[in-house]
Amino acid sequence: MRSCPKTIVSIKAWTTRLSPRKDFALTHLPPPSESPRTEAQNHFFWIDILRGLAAFAVVVYHCRVDMWIGFKRIAASPALYSRFDHWTAYLSAPVPFFRSGVMLFFLISGFCIHYPYAAGGRDLTLRSYSVRRFFRIYPPYLMAVLIALVVEYVCFHLVRMPRSAPSKVLQTIFMVQNYGADPYQMKGDPALWSLPIELELYLLYPIFWALLQWRGWKVSYTVVCITSFSALAVILATPMLRDRFQTIGQVGNSLMYWVIWCGGAWLAEEIRRGTTNTFLKTELFLAVFSGVVAVSSTATNWPIEYQELLWGAFWFLMLRAGLRKAHLLEYLAPNVAKGFALLGTISYSLYLIHYPFFKLCSALWLMHFHHQQTNFLVALLFAVATLPIAYLFYILFERPFHRMAQRLGRSSERPAAKGVVSETLLSRRPANNQAS
Repeated sequence: MRSCPKTIVSIKAWTTRLSPRKDFALTHLPPPSESPRTEAQNHFFWIDILRGLAAFAVVVYHCRVDMWIGFKRIAASPALYSRFDHWTAYLSAPVPFFRSGVMLFFLISGFCIHYPYAAGGRDLTLRSYSVRRFFRIYPPYLMAVLIALVVEYVCFHLVRMPRSAPSKVLQTIFMVQNYGADPYQMKGDPALWSLPIELELYLLYPIFWALLQWRGWKVSYTVVCITSFSALAVILATPMLRDRFQTIGQVGNSLMYWVIWCGGAWLAEEIRRGTTNTFLKTELFLAVFSGVVAVSSTATNWPIEYQELLWGAFWFLMLRAGLRKAHLLEYLAPNVAKGFALLGTISYSLYLIHYPFFKLCSALWLMHFHHQQTNFLVALLFAVATLPIAYLFYILFERPFHRMAQRLGRSSERPAAKGVVSETLLSRRPANNQAS
């Protein structure tokens, strides 16, 4: 009988270990009345998961270019390849849809940039904002450009892979490579096309924020929609721009993508204000419907500009539903959750460095085997191999500059008097600016 209290205590300790972790604050979406810090952790944990998955999806999409011979060549000459190569080639069927991960990146970027300023969280200080954005994005980007140059040099001497023209290198360094007569990217890192667009969206945000303080959400987002669809109309009406878009799969400026990016800002405002409606079933139906249409547009090879807008709508609805149901993440095992979060943390490094890695591995493969790699599973293994490379790049380059950006951003902020907007484009704010 004396051992009963100890037995009861041990049973309680054992059942406590089996219960969901109460200290894992990132797995439960709290009601609006709880601490904003806890809400932010919940939201950004879900965002990190999506960002990591989107980054790896883009990596898998790109691994087919240099690390695999391709489904079409296998289907065109079946006698030249083994049955195993045929069977694994079918695993690549969903990969063409992974390109839409870039649209999810734009959406998440708008969410993350606007979140600290949403619902009057804090005023936009141009100096602090500019310092944070520059040191967060440009130094790792510049390092990726330098690595791409080294990879081009090595690949040229190994297998005579073409190198980028000096003018294209200079354009890439100054992030203006999407403009000019040559629409293509650096040979060593073609994925860099989206970073200048991201920079332009950062430059547009203070204008959007100022308009938001002046006229509110309905007018501001209407202006964004008109601008984006007008840019789309110009692309469709201009043969040169339309042909360029269809040839290289992207347009050289950010205006068409602004509506997607600001959609992320819309979600940040809704989450911070707690104004999301309760029609979850309707939203899920719309998400499934938009997903079917987006998949159909890619499968039937619609014009790429339509595909990207449709995928942007799909990811907007999915992200909105996911943010409202973030408590479902508590069913993830802690180690799995941490793995997804880590993948999201290194997503920018993964996006920057994966293409030079593929180029180098492809050159080494060609040098030793004298033909392109023929099995899609091997290409997937190379895609997985980018993860430790991206983590090393994150430790050496991205994380130090990220911390520098935070430190310099805080030192650049000046305390403003209550109700005063410091260093902003406007000096007044409407009394009632509800998200709509």
